Amino acid sequence: MRKILLVFLFTFSFIFTSQAQVTTASIKGVVGDIGAGVNNVSVTVTDTRTNTSATTKTGANGEYYIPNLKIGGPYKVTISGDGVDEETIGDVFLEIGKTQKVDFSSEPAADEVIVMGQMQKTMDIAIGPASSYSTEDLRNLPGINKDIKDLAQIDSRLFYDKQNDSLSCMGMNNRFNSLTVDGVRMNDGFGLKSGGYPTEGMPFAYEAIEQFAVEFAPYDVEYNGFTSCNINAVSKSGKNEFFGTLRYDYTDDSLKGDTLEGESVSVPSFEEKTMQITIGGPIVEDKLFFFAAYEKDEGIDTFERGYEGSGAINELQGFTEAQFNRVRDAAINTYGYNPGSLPSGIDYDVEKILLKFDANLSDNHRATLTYNFTDDAHTYESDSDPDEFEFSRHLYEIGDELESVNLALFSDWTDNFSTEFRYGTLELNNSQECLDGKTFGEMDIQIGNNSIYIGCDDSRHANAMDYEIETLKIKGELSVGGHVITAGYEVEDYQASNLFVQSFLGEYEFTSLENFENQIADEIVYGNAPTGTLGDAEVNFGYKISSVYLQDEFSLLEGKLDVTAGLRYDYYESGDLPTLNPDYVDTFGRSNAINLDGKDIMLPRLGLNYEHDERTSLRGGIGVFSGGNPNVWLANIYSGDHMSKVELALDDDSLVYGTNGIDLTSLNYQGTCPADLGTACPGYLVPSLLANDLASGAPKFEMVALDPNYEIPSELKFSFGISHIAELPGDNFFAGDYELSFDYIKSKGEDSVGYIRKDLTLGTDRVAGIIPQLEEITPAVGDDPKGTLMLTNLQGNETETMTFGVAKDHGNGFDWKFSYTHMDSQDTGPMLSSVGFTNFDRRTYTHANEDVLSRSNFEIEDRFTLVANYEKEFAPDYLTKFSLLATYQSGRPYSLVFENNNMTGFTPYQDEAATLLYIPTGANDPNVVFDPGFDQTGFFNFLAATGANQFAGGLAPRNAFDDSPDWAKIDIKIEQELPGLRPGDKSAVFLVVDNLGNLINDEWGIFSRPSERATLYTVDASTNSDGQFVFEEFNNPNRFSRDGNASLWSIRVGIRYDF
Repeated sequence: MRKILLVFLFTFSFIFTSQAQVTTASIKGVVGDIGAGVNNVSVTVTDTRTNTSATTKTGANGEYYIPNLKIGGPYKVTISGDGVDEETIGDVFLEIGKTQKVDFSSEPAADEVIVMGQMQKTMDIAIGPASSYSTEDLRNLPGINKDIKDLAQIDSRLFYDKQNDSLSCMGMNNRFNSLTVDGVRMNDGFGLKSGGYPTEGMPFAYEAIEQFAVEFAPYDVEYNGFTSCNINAVSKSGKNEFFGTLRYDYTDDSLKGDTLEGESVSVPSFEEKTMQITIGGPIVEDKLFFFAAYEKDEGIDTFERGYEGSGAINELQGFTEAQFNRVRDAAINTYGYNPGSLPSGIDYDVEKILLKFDANLSDNHRATLTYNFTDDAHTYESDSDPDEFEFSRHLYEIGDELESVNLALFSDWTDNFSTEFRYGTLELNNSQECLDGKTFGEMDIQIGNNSIYIGCDDSRHANAMDYEIETLKIKGELSVGGHVITAGYEVEDYQASNLFVQSFLGEYEFTSLENFENQIADEIVYGNAPTGTLGDAEVNFGYKISSVYLQDEFSLLEGKLDVTAGLRYDYYESGDLPTLNPDYVDTFGRSNAINLDGKDIMLPRLGLNYEHDERTSLRGGIGVFSGGNPNVWLANIYSGDHMSKVELALDDDSLVYGTNGIDLTSLNYQGTCPADLGTACPGYLVPSLLANDLASGAPKFEMVALDPNYEIPSELKFSFGISHIAELPGDNFFAGDYELSFDYIKSKGEDSVGYIRKDLTLGTDRVAGIIPQLEEITPAVGDDPKGTLMLTNLQGNETETMTFGVAKDHGNGFDWKFSYTHMDSQDTGPMLSSVGFTNFDRRTYTHANEDVLSRSNFEIEDRFTLVANYEKEFAPDYLTKFSLLATYQSGRPYSLVFENNNMTGFTPYQDEAATLLYIPTGANDPNVVFDPGFDQTGFFNFLAATGANQFAGGLAPRNAFDDSPDWAKIDIKIEQELPGLRPGDKSAVFLVVDNLGNLINDEWGIFSRPSERATLYTVDASTNSDGQFVFEEFNNPNRFSRDGNASLWSIRVGIRYDF
């Protein structure tokens, strides 16, 4: 199959070588010469698609401004009146969130002048660095996932991580992005998903998008709700002609690679099919229009982990097929539970619907109504670290149903004053279900350094969430005296309901395979509401953000310098309080029943755009942005109040069973066991001892409270850029204009969000004079071994990016664009989880409460992208199109850490946290005692291989290691236009190859990376009474694991019909 595909591709290669945010655009300009413009001239802008017109008159300096225009085109701009002859400039196309500058000279003409496509008279004015993409980009570029993230990563400041479907912007946390569609905020409104969408995939049909833009620092005050970057999309609209698209995409396991680095890997049998239908047109010509889009996706979710010799893409070192079979046999024969088998592929089904109506209510008023619906479900792993494996029934399905409605009204009240009114709602219902139907609790079996899971994942035992977002926006724009004054008021009302109880079905931990087989547990955990009624653990909370803003746009230096200056003010209101916890009040002397009510923030912005001449422009700005922090972190203060729910734990220190574990057969269980299991059925039922002690038992679930001095996190962004069109003289292929660009963006976080242990403080003692020991200020609430957490403000992250670009259109159907970004990104912690304690727990540090900036997990130091397009009519009237996207990037950083978590002297329940590894100076380091069985040779060879010796005598800094493999990848798309069934219709067949290099050679295109936490658990250790490290075992960790989805080549074929 591979040889056939390669012959096909190389044949083609031979041929080749031969709302909340802004959803509209504006047009501005001058009639006459700068400083000597002609006033009182009528300027009419007409959308030729719908014959919709807007008219204004020039001011004293000949300047005019027309806002609230639909994106796209073509538009024509016409001037008429005393002192000028009628003149029209046509073929004007508008981009989302940008102002198009269209100037007219004052030279008279004898007759009406119609100038079509005079783009030397027009220029885009974008205040702030951004990248925008049109319908043609969406169609032409090789995006195999039918997701705008595929195209967004063309910008080298962005990285699309297919493993967790996340888009990282400028080396920052992917959770800090925002997405708006037709003015409705459609990012993840709760914060459970790394992909950033409210649903598991893109929440709208791919073919429905007219344009989208990625905005890194949009200095317009209408923008907010993010601190990383904003993705702003606008859907298509109807017009006076009927149009539409039928599209069908297909791939299966025969069109996907099955070898990596010379070894066969297991790829399940599958089919993936996508059908898309769009149609638009007039309901009443020139007055009322419609557009509809439908998408249906069917396929499978695949999984890459297995035991040694299984053929899985990532085989778990130290977990054999014999051990796999022993776990499965014991689960079936001893516990009466079928755990499933090796995870392979699980079917999914997704439906998306978009309906849009546009109405020209009069010459001065138009309205838009958009309805969007998405229903999807996908299956996921819950425990996929390099030292974890889960049987197939431990997987879980997340289902989402989303419905949104957006109404917008645009009005021109006078030639100089216009308004926008927008109202929107979004509702999402989320469910999370184990594949075993929630029949059996979770069992965690330790085999060597690995964790093996069966049963229902503990975080899915009771997990359901829904939320509703209601938005209102009122904005007015006044154009007067060369100024455009914008004033607005916005309200966002957020309400959520969340049921999240871990370990409701019971969670059992076993320290060995033998103990699992003999039903000897090390610990049992049970969670529920104190009342014993699960529904009482559900929490409801919400808040409202009211925003007001004022902005002035004007020009200086004879119109060469465009200035945008404004101020936005956000104010938070909330009437929902966490349940008062008396123990917290007694312990810390203040209430935990506080929220965001009364919090506020000022957001000043300044943007500059200087047009030096027709070939050179400069841009810059500075501004403060806020928002984008997942609401689930706020939800933790409601669900983690120690009142709505608790967790109880039994371990071998708390029972009379001694230190050899808990004999599960000797416990009584609440309820009736399944047939043939007698009266002891761990996994199916909860031990009676835990259920009976629920109301009075010591809770284990973390206590989370909001810092009373908490401030709204924000990001100060500064940017500078320059664009220049350079001409290379000559009369050859390389001659002509080249578009050169440079952008520098600096971001500095203020009051970044994070967690600390409120019950701990730094002591005076240090291990080896390096690691400070923690001391207990006061016992945690309820003597909780997880401690008392506080959601608070930490030191702000810092990010710098420098981006260089060059683009060339050769004018013969061939164009290309190259981009390179160098980034430096630092933060205090990755904040990878939705659970408060896990966010605190999954960090690397010198001590647990430190607030120190260090290299971010999300940093990609260097990233290169190249896009190339070529089209030619090999058959008259029917184009053959070739597109290529090539990327190259440096590897992700990682840290070396201790496996144990008692390096700080105090041993809270921190099974995921990790103290940075001490690097010995050698075998005779006085700070280290090596156990007799410690593999010193292997350990010191490992240090040499990673370059850790440079830190000898101290701790290896967080994310100091960057020898992760670089990654190079090439994607291509080939499309051939074909005749349609009717005059004017066209069809096309296309083929997309993802990772062409891997198709050619299975050792190319391999994406290997550290774990998501970017930690290597290197040494099991403890400390002794002399203040020394005791190195007990070298784990020889596998530094990197392969991402099969990103590494294996795949091909998607399709057909499209346009009418």
